[in-house]
Amino acid sequence: MARERSPERDKAKQMWIESIGTMKLKDIAAALTIGETQVRKWKSQDKWAAELNTNVTNESKGNVTKRGAPKGNKNAVGNRGGAPPGNQNAKGNRGGKGGPAGNKKAVTTGEYESIWMDALEEDEQELVDQIDTDPVQQADEAIRLLTIRERRMLQRISKLMNGLTEKQRRLLQELNYSSPGVNHLIVLI
Repeated sequence: MARERSPERDKAKQMWIESIGTMKLKDIAAALTIGETQVRKWKSQDKWAAELNTNVTNESKGNVTKRGAPKGNKNAVGNRGGAPPGNQNAKGNRGGKGGPAGNKKAVTTGEYESIWMDALEEDEQELVDQIDTDPVQQADEAIRLLTIRERRMLQRISKLMNGLTEKQRRLLQELNYSSPGVNHLIVLI
């Protein structure tokens, strides 16, 4: 069953129309001890401004903050939206969708790496072939991919650990001792 219409709604509208749209909505809300948001909602839903038969809008009455640059603003004149003329930072870059298909340049440890069955290494393909792929076992493919992802992550972490200096190793041990369970290796690299 629908909720009964609030009598405050009609009072708020009447107050606003009697003021010819000059009374602020927050003042109406304070007078009726209701929320400002509620009054704004009623004004929008009931189209109070249309009843005044004037061009009263939120922007012109200051109920809502104006957005954008003021009229006549010359600050952005001539701004093409790109780099300034003569900028050489992106020379030779045509833009576009990024690297070539299968690009793995952003992969560090591989937690969120996409793994494609046709791009597996030989030893990974052997691992996949060893696992029974019954159609009944829907979780099987997920397990295989997670196993490969885990293997790749461990290989990357091992490679990163081998590249640390002695000072970085000591710092990593101190960090692991002070907050166990947190992987600080990424911070060091």
